[in-house]
Amino acid sequence: MTVFCLYNEIGYFTNEILWETGRACSKPADCTTYKSTKCEDGLCVKAFEKPGKMESLSNPNNGASNQCSGADGMTDSVRNKFLNMNNEYRSLVAKGKAEDKLGGFAPKAAKMPKMKYECALEALAMKHAKRCRYEHSPDYTRPGIGENIFQVSIPNFDKTRAAQMASELWFGELKKFGVGKENKFTAKIRNRPKMPIGHYTQV
Repeated sequence: MTVFCLYNEIGYFTNEILWETGRACSKPADCTTYKSTKCEDGLCVKAFEKPGKMESLSNPNNGASNQCSGADGMTDSVRNKFLNMNNEYRSLVAKGKAEDKLGGFAPKAAKMPKMKYECALEALAMKHAKRCRYEHSPDYTRPGIGENIFQVSIPNFDKTRAAQMASELWFGELKKFGVGKENKFTAKIRNRPKMPIGHYTQV
């Protein structure tokens, strides 16, 4: 099984600050990027965002797929696992609780947006995953969109568990390799041998 995770905002521009540092939001007034935004667990949530239909994650093999049409094997359980874990990790960063190998913890993030699930990005990722090649898709096929990949070689492996493993691996790059207090994704950091960080920066 190959998992591709696409993000609406690129997290690999070099020499760019990864996020605006500062105290995590605690009230709606702290979130000024979008109008009528609320604060939820240290993340800024657009007011019009509607939560997806949540299903019980206690049954990882639940095959329901109501959130996106043309699911191609994806289930709401897998979608919610990716979404919830990514938002949990983003909340850790926003609150200054994400351990950085290069020094203490990643700086707190001000106005860190809460992610929502995009079915259009799923369709793009599934199209590439069907090629069954463990490699990134060409940039021209997803202009302005970043991409994380993960592969499991066990037949019929639980997809919800794979989503958890992928999310843990991607975010784990911060604790394993680090970014540093400067919080800048430089070419030097991006090109470090055997110390990848580009998956973390897109979470």
